[in-house]
Amino acid sequence: MNLTVAGKDRTGDLGRQMAEEAARLRTSGSIGALSPEHSALVLKSAADRADYLRRFIELLRLRHGLRTADYHIPRGPGLRGKVALVLKTVLWKLLRYQHDRMAFQQNAVNELAIDALEFQQGQFAGELADLRRRLAALEQNRGGGCA
Repeated sequence: MNLTVAGKDRTGDLGRQMAEEAARLRTSGSIGALSPEHSALVLKSAADRADYLRRFIELLRLRHGLRTADYHIPRGPGLRGKVALVLKTVLWKLLRYQHDRMAFQQNAVNELAIDALEFQQGQFAGELADLRRRLAALEQNRGGGCA
């Protein structure tokens, strides 16, 4: 990987720092466990609208939840940064229970919305199959009457 900032090669210093930060996030669990095939870019390879909708709902099902895990709070420079970090950490610990409660409620709403989408998609697919059967029967009866 080459990293260029303002026309200068910064692979040595910034690239190393970014790799270390990525490794830290990976080991701390702050990076989601979803693989690259769960990226929204898979929607580009959908064959048709039905395939797109199927893939989209699958991605929604995988990514619908709000996470309440601890996260890394970046620290600014100097004493001011240290004080801000301590304040943010204390506030997070004090308000965490509220965040967890709201996240649980939002996750429940998200789950219900996705269930409704899947139900509606199944309902439409059943209705479409029924209409196709009825149309085939009508065409067969019409063809049989002419012959």
